[in-house]
Amino acid sequence: MNHAELDGFPEAYPRVHVLEIRDFENLWSEQMHVPNRHELLYVIDGTVTLTLKNGLTFPALAGDFLLIPAYVVHRDVFEPLKGLRAVMIQFFWDHAEEFFARVTNQRLRKLSFATRTEARRQVEYMRTNWSDTPLARYRTGVQLLAVLLLFYCDLVNSAPVPGAPRRLSQTELAEQAKGYVERNYAFSLSLAMTARHLGISSNYLSQLFRNEYGLTFSEYLTEIRLDAAARLLRDGKMQVAEVASRCGFSDSSYFIRVFRAHFGETPKNYR
Repeated sequence: MNHAELDGFPEAYPRVHVLEIRDFENLWSEQMHVPNRHELLYVIDGTVTLTLKNGLTFPALAGDFLLIPAYVVHRDVFEPLKGLRAVMIQFFWDHAEEFFARVTNQRLRKLSFATRTEARRQVEYMRTNWSDTPLARYRTGVQLLAVLLLFYCDLVNSAPVPGAPRRLSQTELAEQAKGYVERNYAFSLSLAMTARHLGISSNYLSQLFRNEYGLTFSEYLTEIRLDAAARLLRDGKMQVAEVASRCGFSDSSYFIRVFRAHFGETPKNYR
């Protein structure tokens, strides 16, 4: 990478203060709060909507990233029963303000799948090897800078990132989409959200499903949810309404109707 490609990207590395997996308490969803350090969140499980005091909202699912500048009033809104687990990196950075002006949460929603994959790999390495020692903090700060540089190159500079994964084939993209659905079917999931996670358009993803599997995205999502519901019903420990909610159906009546159409009997009789 030459100097021109780095134009506008601050080079001094961040100083990491906290790096941990956090299971968020309901308090963070219910009340506005103000961090005194910058934060990078990587969502492991759950769905969250970063809600700012000015009314702006930024939804994120498992596999997504969120950036929260220091002293920004916000809530991390998530469903209490389903919870939220994320890798949280809190850091100081002298050049954060100019970086956040270029790499916004609105832009982060457009990250390519290749960048998400590489950033996720690096965050996992940072988490696994984190320790509270001067050398570990220095190493982690340099690695965090590398992650931020991935974001910058993808969203602002569009320069190629050394070591980034190759471009995936249509079949591989479809398989990645299936895996994402299978991990997140219990949440409020849509074609647009899945396409954004993969860094492709909704129309392209829709066509991929038709070409590869002969199903629409909605049909595949419903099948995954119904199969999960059938497993829970066979277990026999939950009421029908709870099974519906756990499997991503917000309306019990709709769940009963589609379950009967798919299995030939009501959820109650199936159980």
